Amino acid sequence: MKIVFVGRSVYHFTYYESIVRELCKRGHTVKMIYDWNWSKNRPDEALQRCLGEFRNLSMEWGPIRNDRFRPFIFFLRELLSYCSYLSRVSKGEQSEFYLNRWRHYLPPLVRDKVALPSFKKILKKKMLQDILRVIEKLTPPAKNIVEFLKKESPDVVVASPVNMRFSEEVEYVKAAKLMGIPTVTAVLSWDNLSTKGLFHIIADLTLVWNWLHFKEAVEIHHVSPKRALIVGAYFFDKWFNTDHFLMNREDFCKELNISPYHPFVVYLGSSANIARDETWLVKEIVDSLHTYSNPQIKEMSVVIRPHPANAQIYEKIKMPNVVVYPKEGALPESEISQKYFFNTLYHSLGTIGINTSGMIDALILNRPCVSIITERYKNTQLRAIHFKYLLQSKALEIIHTPQEFPQKIESFLYGEDTKRKYREEFVTTFIRPYGRNISAGEVSACAIELMGKRWNAEEVVEKVRNKFLEKKMLRREERVVRS
Repeated sequence: MKIVFVGRSVYHFTYYESIVRELCKRGHTVKMIYDWNWSKNRPDEALQRCLGEFRNLSMEWGPIRNDRFRPFIFFLRELLSYCSYLSRVSKGEQSEFYLNRWRHYLPPLVRDKVALPSFKKILKKKMLQDILRVIEKLTPPAKNIVEFLKKESPDVVVASPVNMRFSEEVEYVKAAKLMGIPTVTAVLSWDNLSTKGLFHIIADLTLVWNWLHFKEAVEIHHVSPKRALIVGAYFFDKWFNTDHFLMNREDFCKELNISPYHPFVVYLGSSANIARDETWLVKEIVDSLHTYSNPQIKEMSVVIRPHPANAQIYEKIKMPNVVVYPKEGALPESEISQKYFFNTLYHSLGTIGINTSGMIDALILNRPCVSIITERYKNTQLRAIHFKYLLQSKALEIIHTPQEFPQKIESFLYGEDTKRKYREEFVTTFIRPYGRNISAGEVSACAIELMGKRWNAEEVVEKVRNKFLEKKMLRREERVVRS
């Protein structure tokens, strides 16, 4: 079977690497298609590693839409996504921060007008949004992409993320659907469905992580509930087989230049969208630790792990027992970056942050995770739907001032961990709904395989769901027998 897998940037490969690996292991021919403009100067070690490992995996720069419809159709899509934000914000279902951010993706001449109350009232009307969707349907797919797919002649087209600003991948879904090629969309990240644009062309099958994603896909993106399949979080599959990552704690601490004789905590940095400069908060947290009455807390090191898109702010941090690692930030994309991220979390006493996907990594690896809820960041915390999911899981420890942190860490030091049960529940609901031993990559590959065999998408959902639920029960029975 030949699968064309269309992505935005080579940097994103690690998000769905486990799906690609599983497809290749099953013997399918997989061709990755990326956009050169979004990929240039971006790290691609994970992709290159897989290309070297699998002979049935290849990569090519794909064509982008270049006809007379391009400026109009891209404007229409960003406008329709803006309309969606308007509706959700007015209902209290999303933070106004994301609405204002999306407005800046519109052309300058339109940007100011759509913020006016009169224009907002018009754009919120369902009739207008329906008209924009009809125009999308009437606009033909790009001829150069149709020709490209004819040449490749795939059995199935998989695309991800398809809904970021100015997404090119959606054009492949549009062309494939016209040509009768089965299409699959794989949700890219934990917040992709609520903080990015709409799915302007709905693939035959949509792979979502969990029931919360399922709800967002149906309610926000108008995906048919019969064509959305819960598969688990393939981006986090890497943390369920970590024996090869583990380093001796003393050796690891020496690598980071921190004391191996004292516990350390990790500050998980947020993106600039969440907190443009959070160094003021980091300094207050460090000061509160270093002035605490307990000597073990006072001598504790703090490892700051910056968000890769917001690392430069930490250049000014110069404090004792504080290390920024890695200094430039890093997505856990390469083997070495995954290894150091794993050991940073694994050997820590606990973690703290504002709102970042790194919290999910910590929860999966069973590290206590503290979120500091402040008035300053309420728009990107309490009003952000994806962060509310973490709060509702009860897996996070919550504080409101930096001065509360030492006492919380002290409780971890003495073995008081009241959130362990909730962390385990979070993993089995949000990350691996079919059980810890069943990878999201395996579930996804099974669904893509069936789509390539021309199964109906609704039948695929039913078949795959039942298969892995049954597998989950069998593995549960096996564990009971062994115990």
